[in-house]
Amino acid sequence: MALKHIIPLTAIVILLLISATVPALALLPNGQLASEFKLTDLSNNVHSLSSYRGKVVVIDFFMVSCSACKEDAKMNLVPLYAKSYSGNAKVQFLSVETSNANADAIRSMYLKDTGVPWPVLTGGGGLIKTYNFLGVPTIYVIDPTGKVALTMSYPTNVQTLKSTIDSLEHGTTTPQNTQTSAKSSAPYTPGGVNKPHGSRPAPNRLR
Repeated sequence: MALKHIIPLTAIVILLLISATVPALALLPNGQLASEFKLTDLSNNVHSLSSYRGKVVVIDFFMVSCSACKEDAKMNLVPLYAKSYSGNAKVQFLSVETSNANADAIRSMYLKDTGVPWPVLTGGGGLIKTYNFLGVPTIYVIDPTGKVALTMSYPTNVQTLKSTIDSLEHGTTTPQNTQTSAKSSAPYTPGGVNKPHGSRPAPNRLR
């Protein structure tokens, strides 16, 4: 009888030890310097993160095959940009494709569906590990000094995103503990109506 109890307890101890030694994967913490990158856009112009120093940079990591990425860009990011940041020299939006799709595929499978007006960068697959995200779409907001100010997993909470951008733009204090996930946010749709959670397309898992 004693042996029957010892075996399950031993298995539990082993599992606990394994979980304690495997680091939890998480988006980069607020305040950490964002890693530099140099990527080309659809017209072969080179963009580096450091070239936008002094601006608030909003990075949307996506894949052309990701339905949630397209919906999030079309329903959340593009309306936010058009209403609040189009022509704003202090705020720069960037989309980074992470499956290494070519420019033609991005134009036909992503731009055509979303109408994204800001630069779309190619060859971003190497940034999955650098920026430590598990799925797309994922958003990073980088402050004017090049540090992470906000990380956001799908679905995008537009109110949190806008308040963070505005506070950084005007030099006010940014919200604390602003890393969000699908459990704590809801997507914005025109007219202020949020979609029921069950009707959202699933994000693409990368790892």
